[in-house]
Amino acid sequence: MRFVGNFLWIITGGIIGWLSWMIFWALLFWTPYSKALLNLAALQLRPFGREVIKANDYEAAKKYMKNEAGEEDNSLDWKKALRSANTIWTSLWLIVGIPMFILNVISGLFLFVTIIGIPFGLQAFKLAQLSLNPVGKKVVKTAVAKEVEAALARKDLSS
Repeated sequence: MRFVGNFLWIITGGIIGWLSWMIFWALLFWTPYSKALLNLAALQLRPFGREVIKANDYEAAKKYMKNEAGEEDNSLDWKKALRSANTIWTSLWLIVGIPMFILNVISGLFLFVTIIGIPFGLQAFKLAQLSLNPVGKKVVKTAVAKEVEAALARKDLSS
């Protein structure tokens, strides 16, 4: 089903969004958002079977699962040092995010015209939300998102 959904998504305009993200990536490849732009382009090309979760939830679940397995976690938390710089880059992101938000909202509204287009419209609105604020988000497969949710639930139950 994911293959069919992604194939139909590309035909109904997903390729236009992908090309737009790639153009923005070509213009802004030197910024800290270059990886986010590539991830958003990949999600724009094939949104079915993928979920967007908070990066903090992903890291917390990963850390909990390592502790549950008895592994040591010696990773440094270098992201805290970059928070002030993220404020500046987030405000600059809106220059890219607003046009993509508008493109995805218009696409979603057109897709909602037919009953068959409703799942595609929902994906367009998911992409519109992500295009405004990709900071602190991670795109993962649906199975990974379910595992993260389960690990966080086990963590809450154990504390």
